[in-house]
Amino acid sequence: MKPAAFSVTLLFALYPVLLFSARFRSVEIQVEQTGPLSVSAAIVVYIPNSESMIDAFRESLFLHWGDDDVSEVPIVNGTDEDGDGVLDGEPIEPGFRKYVYAGEHIYSQAGRYVLSVENPNRLPGILNLNFPNSVSIPVYTETEIEVFANSTRNSTPVLLEPGGVDQAHSGLNYLHLPNAYDHDDDSIAYQLIVPLQGPDDPIPNYFGIGDLATIDSEKGIFNFSNAQEGMYGFAIQINSYRNGVLQDRMIRDITFFNRPINANSPPTISVDTPLEIIQEVNIGDTVRFQCTVADSPGQTIRLSATSGLFSYIDAPATFTVEQDIGTFEWIVRDEHARTQAYPVVIKAEDDLDEFAATNFALIRYRVNGGVVRTNEPVVGAWLVYPNPVSDELFLRAPGVDFPLPITYKIFNTSGQLVAQARLNNWSARIDVASLASGTYFLQLETAEQQWTEPFVKR
Repeated sequence: MKPAAFSVTLLFALYPVLLFSARFRSVEIQVEQTGPLSVSAAIVVYIPNSESMIDAFRESLFLHWGDDDVSEVPIVNGTDEDGDGVLDGEPIEPGFRKYVYAGEHIYSQAGRYVLSVENPNRLPGILNLNFPNSVSIPVYTETEIEVFANSTRNSTPVLLEPGGVDQAHSGLNYLHLPNAYDHDDDSIAYQLIVPLQGPDDPIPNYFGIGDLATIDSEKGIFNFSNAQEGMYGFAIQINSYRNGVLQDRMIRDITFFNRPINANSPPTISVDTPLEIIQEVNIGDTVRFQCTVADSPGQTIRLSATSGLFSYIDAPATFTVEQDIGTFEWIVRDEHARTQAYPVVIKAEDDLDEFAATNFALIRYRVNGGVVRTNEPVVGAWLVYPNPVSDELFLRAPGVDFPLPITYKIFNTSGQLVAQARLNNWSARIDVASLASGTYFLQLETAEQQWTEPFVKR
């Protein structure tokens, strides 16, 4: 029997907490299994970049692993800019800085472990989060991962796009793409959840999921649109599945500003290849596309791209920029074959000071001839329709014969079970008419496997 989940809490060093929270924009915890029972963990934090913040920000965190071991975890990225012997993180986007605090640990037994980070206060004045007293609500985020005692390895995805560094503009559609890349070739599903203030403790007086913001469960495209200016906070949960079973989940907690519409508009991006759909490529192909950007006269545009194809494979792809034209090139090799698609996220950001605007484009490639795991109906293998749905859901798994009965459970974005039953024949219908409007997750279970499919209730 596997042990119960352990709680691993990352506590901040003794430093005035409001200084940290007042500049907080995003935090997540990435975990990688490095050997039998051994892991490395990294707390990734994004804050505004200023000389005062670099000097004042904590140089280490105390990492509690949940089994009586405590480590003082240092900053491991950047250079020592002020010569005080402590790394100062690294500047990323104009006006923002990334800090990575990392440590290693060996567990005494296999099992599921929940790593968490907590800070007593959030930014003041967040409009959709216990307003007007958001400052009294703790910042809390967590990552849950299965740790193995044998040669099996597991790691959470790496979120390649920084969080909380882009701002929305009133009345326009705000996009954010975390761009999760999973080393293990696990399938990924995104969902919005109510931000947490502690373990199993959603924030009170919170709103915004489904009306202010949505996220595409497969592509990871986060959309926000609202006319009211101010700060908003959201939590994006990224779930990884292997053989249809949840391997790990991580939460990115982000806060961003919604600026006046008349201040600026985002750049436009034109790409000479199809967007968002998965394009099939073959080993030996040379894949190439170009993108161009444009904006109001007098503005300089920063054009960039992120992908696992750049950093996590041999013979990586390249993305070069000349003036306002970006060129992507990738020679597909045998070792690039994998089951899941490779996302490529293009980002264009202008330079209108505090009102800078951003736009994104998503391109996805999958290599034909990749090794597909046996009996792995990944997220998306099931057809759940209609989606969005008003009254009844239907199921179909093309080309796959799953034994009956199948148990289904429906969870909301807070992880609460809202319905469950058993399907004894494929003509059965799932009644969802009584559910409130919003995003839900349909979990399907046989005696040996489990799958999860998202759907939207009108």
